[in-house]
Amino acid sequence: MGGMPKWGAVDLEEYIPAGDRGFILITTRNPSNKVYGTLGSCFYAFEKLESDEASDLLLKAAEQPSPWSLSIRNSAATIAKTLGFLPLALLHAGKAIMDGLCSLDNYLDYCGRSWNRIRRNSHRTRSRSSSTTADDKSLNMNIYSTYEIIFVGLEHRDKEDSRDAAELLKMFSFLYRENIEFDMLVAAATNPRLQQKQQQSMPKDKLAAPNKPPTWKQMLWQWAIASVEPILRERDRPALPTALHDLDGANPFDEDRLRNALALLTQLGSTMHNQRSDSYSIHPLVHIWARERPMTSTAEQAVWCQAATNVLARCILIQPPPDRLDLDERLRRGILPHVEHVRHCQRKIRSQLAENLEARKTRKRSWIFPLQIAPTTFGRREATEHTKFSPVYPRTATSKRRRLFKSQ
Repeated sequence: MGGMPKWGAVDLEEYIPAGDRGFILITTRNPSNKVYGTLGSCFYAFEKLESDEASDLLLKAAEQPSPWSLSIRNSAATIAKTLGFLPLALLHAGKAIMDGLCSLDNYLDYCGRSWNRIRRNSHRTRSRSSSTTADDKSLNMNIYSTYEIIFVGLEHRDKEDSRDAAELLKMFSFLYRENIEFDMLVAAATNPRLQQKQQQSMPKDKLAAPNKPPTWKQMLWQWAIASVEPILRERDRPALPTALHDLDGANPFDEDRLRNALALLTQLGSTMHNQRSDSYSIHPLVHIWARERPMTSTAEQAVWCQAATNVLARCILIQPPPDRLDLDERLRRGILPHVEHVRHCQRKIRSQLAENLEARKTRKRSWIFPLQIAPTTFGRREATEHTKFSPVYPRTATSKRRRLFKSQ
């Protein structure tokens, strides 16, 4: 039996005949269907090719004459790693190289350019001409077609878990693709309320000097806390996936709702769940596709990139209570790759927005799109983000903070 039921909701027992003879092979993306296995280890997980196998497949598909030199194998290994060792993607890459569209050395640049052409032309609804070639579409869209079908189904399925799953996948695409901890998501949803309670109960002289005068580093940290407190009390609702909203009254944060959305993404094969660390990861190609879908405008990218930034900024506390120090320290250690990735995405989006604005001015239609791009703007939100992210980089920052809180 091949393929996964459309939403992983089909009862597989209907396809298993009565009797005790014969064998039935089921391929599925839904990990919950492992319970139907009855022989040996009951299931086999096809994750990815080994690095050498992936490189060999790419070089054979590209019809590179052997024996292959070390530089050729290194180039192939880099491409294979970027493509997540996925056989279909490696075959498409090999065909592009074989057809002379690019070489092993510049394939990744070529792939990026062709994908950008697809994105640009998908937004030129008023233009009759298109510079996107059939090779571009074959190279990219055939690889991503399965993911696109799944995502379109999510968006058109009128259920809460589907809407939440689609939003989370968009936001995840701007985080680093590995080690997206469940605790990080929960902290991002619940920390603002905890922070508000802290501020309400904190005496005005909480930051007063202890028995001995504070060092200049302690004074700097105290100043940072005091300077962002008014910002943290800001009532404007930030961009966040709906499943992470924690509203007053009848709509508080629901951990079960978040779990349901994440479980759906895992069932559809869009994410992978590590039970030991209770974290999620995304295949490299899904990660790129969810972020760079041709149907996604640059403005929408900016929204979900900011949502990812908000999650990172909210998951850590400037002054965590004693019972949260260990969790806060662990989250700070784990979010550095996410911070670096989201900062890279921010720069790329800002550059694209500026390019779009310049193109509109050239066409003398900029008055239709009253968009002002200010790459150097540093406002209240940016101040909060920098204050939250700054201790993430130095390795010794958390131990210094621990000593600081013990001295108070």
